[in-house]
Amino acid sequence: MTTREPLRVSVVAKEKEFRLYRASDFHDLPEMRYLVEDIFPEQGLLCVYGSSGVGKSFLCLDLAAAVAEGVDWFGHPTQQGDVVYVALEGQAGLRLRVKAWEAHHGRPFPSGVRFVFEDFFINDLKEPHQLGLKILHGNGSGDYCDPVLVIIDTLNRAAPGSDENSCPDMSGIITGATMLRMTTGAAVLLIHHPGKDAARGLRGHSSLHAALDTVVAVDEDGEVIRWRLVKSKDGENGLSHGFKLKTIEVGVSSSGKPRKSCVVESVEGYVSTKHMSGPRGSHQQVILKAAREALIEHRVNRFNEDFPEASFVGMPFNDLLNLVYEELDEVQKSHRKDRARQALKRLCEMGYLEMEDEYITPTPWSN
Repeated sequence: MTTREPLRVSVVAKEKEFRLYRASDFHDLPEMRYLVEDIFPEQGLLCVYGSSGVGKSFLCLDLAAAVAEGVDWFGHPTQQGDVVYVALEGQAGLRLRVKAWEAHHGRPFPSGVRFVFEDFFINDLKEPHQLGLKILHGNGSGDYCDPVLVIIDTLNRAAPGSDENSCPDMSGIITGATMLRMTTGAAVLLIHHPGKDAARGLRGHSSLHAALDTVVAVDEDGEVIRWRLVKSKDGENGLSHGFKLKTIEVGVSSSGKPRKSCVVESVEGYVSTKHMSGPRGSHQQVILKAAREALIEHRVNRFNEDFPEASFVGMPFNDLLNLVYEELDEVQKSHRKDRARQALKRLCEMGYLEMEDEYITPTPWSN
């Protein structure tokens, strides 16, 4: 019996350039960007956890609506964008929750929130990858979904059969969540439960807490429910707000009994003096919409699950310009390209698109 020689692969290391910064250079570095100001960062792995029945899913549905509309959440400005809510628990009750939200707010639930009801296994890497691509493709016919947030309700239902106290099993869950984040470019929020001793925080192996960028705890506080920021890698821990679950009637059942659900109602608030606004120029609005669609398609087409980070390489400025400038059809043809070039550069300066070394990538934006 002969022994096969091990396969040897020659790897040529790509030359990487490093730059040394002084403290005086820091003003040139990008500032921390938030999905929800001072609470949830624009990128990363997030978690909201609390005991069963405390209201954490109601809270996250309220968060999803606020982000999709770009309105303040408990007084904290949000960065507007699409949201995907993967509802693995209480799908039947979710319809009532949406109806209750609409009745309470007097308007339709934001169309920027999409829901997924199929079973989803986060620790099977193929599924986060497939779900991520489906999210980016949307339902076809140009119905793109460009998410800034994906919510998994709940971690336990997304990892059936896993031992949350096992380091290898928890590592698989974290890897799956990271794959979903890298595929979509969105922050991923896991809804979870506390351990047997709630004072010790999240249920499961400590590697989960270590991997998370932000953790929000939800628990009862006297007559109200309170969410508390218990971990923030780049912010201030300890922010908290009280809320109640207000009961709303949403019709009657076939037997004539009233159907009810709840909505989140803040009982105290924080008011920010900061204001986020979207691009005001008509040319900028047209070019931003076209650019984001082109960049999403570019990301989808170049995605490689073996090298997911490569998906985040942007599109060269001039290539993107050539794809979008004809959208300015109300501009005289000889001037369209110049107007589009000006709009693209201005959008990069304002932070609605990011440009590094002449490569452009999308960022969330608000109106």
